[in-house]
Amino acid sequence: MNRSGTLRRGVWAGLLLVLVPLTAVAVLAAAGAAGPPGPGLPDPGPVTRWGTPVARALHDAAAALTIGFLVAASVMLPHRSQERTGFGPVAAKAVLFAAAAASVWAVSGAAVVTFAYSNVAGSSPSSINGGDMVQFLTRFDLGRSLGLSAFLALIVATGCWMATRTLHAGFLTLLSLLALLPLTVTAHGASNHEAAVNLLGLHLIGVTIWTGGLAALVVLRGTLGEDFPSVAQRYSRIAGVSYLLVLVTGIAGALLRLSSASSLEGTYGILLIAKTAAALLLGAAGWYQRRRILTRLASRGTSGRTFALFAGFEILVMAFTFGLSVALGRTSPFADSAIQTAAESLLGAALPPEPGVMQWLAQWRVDVVWAPVAALLLGWYLSAVRKSGRQGLSWPIPRTAAWVLGCALLLWATNGAPAVYARLLPSMFVTGQVVVGLAVPVLFVLARPVSLAQHTLTSRPDGSMGTREWLACTARLTVTRKLVHPLPAAFLYVGFHGALYFTPLLGPVVSSNAGRITSTGAALVIGYLLSHALLSYPPSPGAVQAKLAALLTVLAFHITGGIALTTRESLIGGDWYLLVGDLWNIPVTTDQPIAGLILWGAALPPFLALALACRNPVSTSAQNPVRSATAH
Repeated sequence: MNRSGTLRRGVWAGLLLVLVPLTAVAVLAAAGAAGPPGPGLPDPGPVTRWGTPVARALHDAAAALTIGFLVAASVMLPHRSQERTGFGPVAAKAVLFAAAAASVWAVSGAAVVTFAYSNVAGSSPSSINGGDMVQFLTRFDLGRSLGLSAFLALIVATGCWMATRTLHAGFLTLLSLLALLPLTVTAHGASNHEAAVNLLGLHLIGVTIWTGGLAALVVLRGTLGEDFPSVAQRYSRIAGVSYLLVLVTGIAGALLRLSSASSLEGTYGILLIAKTAAALLLGAAGWYQRRRILTRLASRGTSGRTFALFAGFEILVMAFTFGLSVALGRTSPFADSAIQTAAESLLGAALPPEPGVMQWLAQWRVDVVWAPVAALLLGWYLSAVRKSGRQGLSWPIPRTAAWVLGCALLLWATNGAPAVYARLLPSMFVTGQVVVGLAVPVLFVLARPVSLAQHTLTSRPDGSMGTREWLACTARLTVTRKLVHPLPAAFLYVGFHGALYFTPLLGPVVSSNAGRITSTGAALVIGYLLSHALLSYPPSPGAVQAKLAALLTVLAFHITGGIALTTRESLIGGDWYLLVGDLWNIPVTTDQPIAGLILWGAALPPFLALALACRNPVSTSAQNPVRSATAH
């Protein structure tokens, strides 16, 4: 593509950025939602009232374009360079577009922070004091969240300007998605605050990949040539999953904010119905494009120009929907909540009944993050086993049973009694960590998912990075090779759990939604690394000794840590468990010894299984139909 074509597409992308804030302003003006506040409320002035939706709309559109171009460079575009890990010419252009969009994202993020402080302080942006702004960024949840998101966007922009390898694009994609999550602090007014925050986070991830990916595909169409049909098919699969995520989380989040059908009668209801209608229209357009236009494109029955024209219509509707979303956020109502007591207000949800024998199985509270994760893991594995059967490979039933049991335990630990009572009782938090961080990883490793993936996932001939290629790339990383060795994996496991239980870290972790999600994910990944290191085939007698040393190290930590918790006088988690226990009228101090017993007692069965498996590990040599990715 010549320079004029690049400039034309850059201008087109810039017009999309402008369309979103114009839509937001027009909708707010028509709804009268950007006027002065009511009597007695501070008025930050017209600059803030109108600048806030403009900055936020520009911010959201730039974030979507950044993520769309990065996703395209990471998993969609070919990389026909001399070095497979380097950028191809189209991917290099995509990262440059991402760098420009991320720069706009960072600048508009700073503007969003400024207007947010102006709204809170009730003063115009010109009168902002530097010291007060620092306090807003450090002491207020809103300031910390918006400031962190803008800072991460700045890192993404800097990284995009400096990126030279596909691995850099993959890392920046993950970092840009992470930059969206602090924005979920705006999920106010729901009957279940924690669920609303998680739903909004998933919604933002889905909508930015879906809309930004389509914009990136249209902008880069002229440079793809004969690769365009295959790239469009890849985007279509990603878009289908993203759209389903957007639709489900959007509807669920709206229901949490609506106390009754009468809530749909106001401005919020009108905007919600309009946004839902636009989303359904986009879904129908996407279905038509996938079933008709992409099919003809693959068979050379139509040109890429037809796709571009139809996709341009979709993008215009998406931009209009983005503007509606910004206006919707400015008019969100507060749903009636069942929360009555101080403890329920602190937890953000209704209190469960006092724990008993039946509550271990009867208490469930759906986690909108981990329930889908468990379901997707189970669905992928069973689908891969079925595919391997069609390819002539008889996958062992015990491995499938181990995976199914691991997914069931993961679901119970994150949605059942351990999750329901984790913020109330130290013993339940420890139970969840032991199950997720030790029992589930052992079962997952025994199921050999990497070998199954390597056998069933197809490789890409054009140099683009699919799931198989990213698994191999991750396995070749130096940090991965270090961490799958027994002793480093054991030290990482002991360091993580030691810091969690015997430092002030537990209080912030257990009291915050983000902390619990992070600790659960970290426990699962670290436990998997440890289990993989102990259960992989030993290449030498020295490796067997290292595994036994690592096993004894972790076992010693569980025993000594459990005894320490049992005999410790001060309560773990700082003042959190003490505060909640007083509000709940349960003597939490008597529960900590139970947490200690669980820490060392519940760890014995998984460690016994590890010790037995270390004596007779499953080989990844040529006797197996597939080699582990770490062996490559």
